Amino acid sequence: MQVDLRELRHEIHSPLAAIRNALLLAAAHTTDENVRRYLAMAEDEARRIAAALRDRPATTGAVALGR
Repeated sequence: MQVDLRELRHEIHSPLAAIRNALLLAAAHTTDENVRRYLAMAEDEARRIAAALRDRPATTGAVALGR
């Protein structure tokens, strides 16, 4: 299966934005410091993925995906 790199970036970025928003909402609705710490860790990782997607040039081409 061949996937265009720009399409792949979009397919990752869109759900990642929803995940980040859910993490922020969850953090806003808890007072448990352990839960907040775990949510912050997840947000940091999601932010790292988003930055990697954003900082890569919008190259054209395709990548083969295996199942």
